[in-house]
Amino acid sequence: MKLSFLSKVLVTLGLVFLASSNLKSAHIVGGEITYRCLDSNRYEVTLTLFRDCNGTGFPGTARIGYFQGVTGTTISRPYVPIDTIMSVPLNAVSSCLIVPTGTCLEQANYIDTILLPPNVNGYNISYGICCRTYTSNNITGRVGSTFHNFIPPNDTLCNSSPKFNSFPPVVLCVNDPINLDYSATDADGDSLTYEFITPYTGGSRWQPNPNPLPPPYGTVNWAGGFSNTYQVTSSPAFQLDSSTGLITGTPTGLGSYIMGVAVKEYRNGVL
Repeated sequence: MKLSFLSKVLVTLGLVFLASSNLKSAHIVGGEITYRCLDSNRYEVTLTLFRDCNGTGFPGTARIGYFQGVTGTTISRPYVPIDTIMSVPLNAVSSCLIVPTGTCLEQANYIDTILLPPNVNGYNISYGICCRTYTSNNITGRVGSTFHNFIPPNDTLCNSSPKFNSFPPVVLCVNDPINLDYSATDADGDSLTYEFITPYTGGSRWQPNPNPLPPPYGTVNWAGGFSNTYQVTSSPAFQLDSSTGLITGTPTGLGSYIMGVAVKEYRNGVL
């Protein structure tokens, strides 16, 4: 996803706006990487993936990459096994919605513990996978995803990344206004800001589980009429409050959409 290397946490999600009960199967529809500092040198890193239950299953292991910031030097690229799989509640953010039979979302968590001593460049963490659903209305081509996070330079204060507070919605209703709380919580009490971002591409059909790489990453190509600031057919257009993480607006077009949201953390005014 299109974030500067200083951006902290991100997620992409696939949204399907319904006027009937027909849903097409998809694959990986979203995810994020977060980390929790255990002590001055150890971090617990969690990769979370979301998938349509009617699509293909989760990979048994996920190869997570750790790289020095600035230089891109590889630190480690371990294969991390699945820790848990769970069903995700289909959040009723649209008042008109009756969830169609067979609609289902699953979440998989991959948890790794790694030793990363403080250094002047910080560390990039990334994971790539294929593929997004090819039926998305707002992007072109069938591409994968990359999820990314960053541990700041000289992290002697044992920083942990923010975490989103709720599951992403899977289905919304056309012409039904939304008030979607997309806020996050930071364990260190740092201040947070939010923004829409252009999602990163990742694996392909020929390389569904590629070796993870450091930034920079490629980004999805928006279809005609869509952009980083207008990701979903809507009127009024979706707006993201940069201070609260609240997304408002009214979806007006049937279809399947990819959406990207990032949260950044600041401490004493410093990103």
